[in-house]
This record gives sequence, structure tokens and C-alpha cells, in this order.
Amino acid sequence: MHKKALVVFFFVILAVLLPAAVSRPAQMLSKTILTEITIDKQSDEYVLSGKTVVITPGGNQAQDKKTQDVTATAPSVVECINKIDTETNKKVSFAHCKYIILGQGLKNENIADILRYFLHRTELNNNCFVSWHEKGKRITIEQFFKNYHRYSSSCVLPKGTTETAIFKSGVHAFDLDEVQTDALTILMGKKINKRLVHNGEVLHVTKNTTRIKTKFINKAPVVDISVKMKTRLESNPMASEQAKKNLAAGIKAKIENDIQLTINTLYPTADVFNIYDKFYRRNTHAFKKYLAAKNYNAVMQELNLVINIDILVST
Repeated sequence: MHKKALVVFFFVILAVLLPAAVSRPAQMLSKTILTEITIDKQSDEYVLSGKTVVITPGGNQAQDKKTQDVTATAPSVVECINKIDTETNKKVSFAHCKYIILGQGLKNENIADILRYFLHRTELNNNCFVSWHEKGKRITIEQFFKNYHRYSSSCVLPKGTTETAIFKSGVHAFDLDEVQTDALTILMGKKINKRLVHNGEVLHVTKNTTRIKTKFINKAPVVDISVKMKTRLESNPMASEQAKKNLAAGIKAKIENDIQLTINTLYPTADVFNIYDKFYRRNTHAFKKYLAAKNYNAVMQELNLVINIDILVST
């Protein structure tokens, strides 16, 4: 009796799920499935272009998938989407969208106003990546808004794979070049995906950690940023201990210089490390007392950022 009930239950579930499964290919054929979109602005009108998946009816779906470009121009991004709906006679779907790329024409606009529409599209995966000018994979739309809503409202977007764009209150502020981007990556405690080269020697970064500590010294805000980096010497596995120490010292001097130049570019304009928030959380009483006679801009101007770097070279 028990087995019979299980069999009946199985067929009931099958009857419920089968129609949805059968209709899924038809649903895909009825939608314009965007896998990535680029948003720009020209002559006071928005331009939305995207790559779509086109499925040919019948046959092997995996083999019959093709990509096709669609473009629309209108006074707003939503109207661009409406145009694509109308011109393709299919509803636009963002369920498979992996990249949103923002163009130069949006330089003077608050990009949060544009991205908010996509953030609240329930079908859009929050892991959709956002980048500036070129496709990048470092920041998701969810991470962008997390930083945008912080007190400093300083946001970082990749500009392709080697450079970075900095935004203040949603508006483009300035760019970091490749060297500065590497320095920023190190400061954020992330491992850079490239070898370090010094005096002809090649080192592979195996680990990178960063600790940021806030404190007051003589009533002035001080930030200690400690970087610890482990590297492996690939070009000379027989190097002596003294040679490895000399190499570590040379690499340290180079990275210290790159980091200091990057810090000087970022601060006081863009608090990308959310130092203001860190003071508020970790030094609450002293910070509130300090803020009694200071505003946000004054705090950023008076910050003393001290960089400490420790590099280990092993074979």
C-alpha cells in the first residue's frame, strides 16, 4: 500500500512539472535573451546595445544557439528596452545577463540612477558584473550599490582587465592606470594575477593580506595599512638567503612607491577603503568628539595614512 502511494505521488509531481519543462524552450524562443549589455549616451539620447542568444527551433539546442547584436536609441534606458521589445516582437530578458558595460557618454551622470533599474529586476542575477568602457569581472552590481550607499559613496569599477575607474557619489571622478590598479589590488588584500619582476628576477605572488587599523595620535586621525606579501622566486631557485633578502628589499621599495602614489591619487577625493566608516565603528567615542569641529572633507584632508609592507621571498 505504501509503495502504491509513492508511485501515485511520483506521477502527480511529474504531471505538475512536465508542462513547465516542455514549455521552457518555447519560452526561450519568445524572449530576447541578453547575455551582456552596453549603455552609452550620444547627443542627449541613451544607446543600449546587447548580445542576445538566438535559438533555432528544432534540432540540438546546444548546437543551434547563436549570438546576435541588438541596438536601440531613446531618451531613456527603459525606452531603449521597450524599443527592443517592439522591434524583435519579444520581451527582453536579463535572466542570463552577465555583464553591464557603461560607456564614456555617461561620464557626467550618476550611474546609480541607471543601474538601479537593473538591480531591482528580480530576474537579473546580483552577480552580474559592472564595468567602465570595457568588459570586466571584478565588481558585481550588488557590490557597487553596497559601496554607493556607504557614507563616503566611493566606488571602484574595472576599466577592462588592467585599469580602474573611480566613482564618487555615482559620478566618474578619475581613472587609475595599470600600475595604480595593481597597487590598489594589493592594498585591498587581493592577489595580483601577474608576476613581479625586479633586476631580471621573476617572482610569483602566492599570498597577499592587508590589515587597516584606525587610531588617534595627539587627537589626529592615523591609519596604519599593513601589507604582508609572500612570493616565490621562480627564476633562481638556488638563490642565497642574502640574495632573497636583497630582492625583497628592492621589490618592497618599488611597491611602496607605487602604493604611495596611488594613495595620493585616491585621497582625499575617494575613500575607497571606507576609512571614515572604520573610524566610526572602531573609535566611536574619540571620532564623535573629533567630528564635533570637523566635517567629512576636513577628516579626509587630515588623515595620515601610514603604509607598512612586509615581503617574504622564498624558493
